[in-house]
Amino acid sequence: MNFMEGLEITDVAALVAIAGTLGGSVYALSKYLVREQAHKVVDGELKRLNKSITELTQTIVRFGLQIDNLIKTQDEQHKLIDRHDKTIDDHSVRIARLEEHVKGE
Repeated sequence: MNFMEGLEITDVAALVAIAGTLGGSVYALSKYLVREQAHKVVDGELKRLNKSITELTQTIVRFGLQIDNLIKTQDEQHKLIDRHDKTIDDHSVRIARLEEHVKGE
């Protein structure tokens, strides 16, 4: 026995319409699920990108601090060199005076 026996043409048309509606609903639902999955993937990638940017920013800050320390160290070394140069100049003056004193005797 065929399940379609005894059905009116309007019944068959109604079944076809229902099947079409169900098919459209399944398509819309699958499209929605694919879109939702794509949003989840994009959200995950954005979170990873944000984490990478945060790590990069922290690295840049640390690098900047190291540069600041190098500049500070360089400035301190220049001051030390200047003090040594002054000391050498003072000693040179003293040596010159001693040489003049020795020549004068």
